[in-house]
Amino acid sequence: MLYVGWADAVLAPSQVAAIRAHIAEQEWLTAAEKATLDRWLDPAGPPSAAQMKSWLALIRETAVHLPDQARCSLAELGLKLANVGAPGAYDRCATPAACRALDELEAALGITGTDAGQTLLPPAETAVPPPQPPPSFSIDQMGRLLDGRHADLRRRLRTLLSDPAFAYFPGGDKETCREQVLAWAKILARQGIGALSYPVEVGGGGDMGQYLAAMEMLSHHDLSLAIKFGVQFGLFGGSILMLGTACHHQKYLPDVGALSLPGCFAMTELGHGSNARNIETQAVYDRETQEFIIHTPTESARKEYIGNAARHGRLAAVFAQLEIDGESYGVTPFLAPIRDEAGQRLPGVRIEDNG
Repeated sequence: MLYVGWADAVLAPSQVAAIRAHIAEQEWLTAAEKATLDRWLDPAGPPSAAQMKSWLALIRETAVHLPDQARCSLAELGLKLANVGAPGAYDRCATPAACRALDELEAALGITGTDAGQTLLPPAETAVPPPQPPPSFSIDQMGRLLDGRHADLRRRLRTLLSDPAFAYFPGGDKETCREQVLAWAKILARQGIGALSYPVEVGGGGDMGQYLAAMEMLSHHDLSLAIKFGVQFGLFGGSILMLGTACHHQKYLPDVGALSLPGCFAMTELGHGSNARNIETQAVYDRETQEFIIHTPTESARKEYIGNAARHGRLAAVFAQLEIDGESYGVTPFLAPIRDEAGQRLPGVRIEDNG
């Protein structure tokens, strides 16, 4: 019931109250058991994705031993699972009050009937389909046609993404996911995939088409990886390539392409979305120090949705309104450090997750 209740990521306050009230009434539950159940009901600390996966795995691993997988309610399914390996050890409920509580909990969670229990069971084995006639065309030729002029790169990426190094990781912890995606992106960088669109003279491939083909292939594997790849090598590195000069290319692009310099793209603001002309971030030139002072004057000028900034970015391509001696020169991009080489956030920089 807890798994199904949390499956949509929300237990409503009335549902939590109903469950807690019924738990408190069950004298056959120990204090430790009640504390565990109460912990799993905390809206501020719901079961993690890894916990949910482990519950589902336990249910399905046990369910394969059920002699009968016919449709049943969640309470009935739980009873069957409890009796696996110990037939008849558990009756319908520990007490009449427990029977009533289970029925009322199903009603409170809106999961009465047999469909909810059926979704937790392992998928039924399907019959082997009959053999199909051979295709009327060459599959290899069709593949080459669909792969187009970047066929070699696409085949290379298929091989690379099929390697165990790109296998999906267990659990769904956010920080674990971030580090895994970073590790994947570093593998691609070492393979030269990240620098495909950069000039040959700075270690790139000089081919924007290949970069876009790589992005498409990565999207078939994992969209978080595609976003990380796109922000690092496309938005961040691309802004240096398209808006910088030759000296910027030589100074930064080799490290950007190798992912030894992680970066991000800071244009969008809270108050304007992506209406770049009206951004509020300021860049005021200080003649005495010969520095550009980049400043967020209001909360609405906060840069938002900046991929790669949450944990790994060290340099940001910041779009700001340039001002020199009191005169406005319009929107201008700047490369601004946000972390040191050890990954520590620099003074004057605030970073937080969206949501």
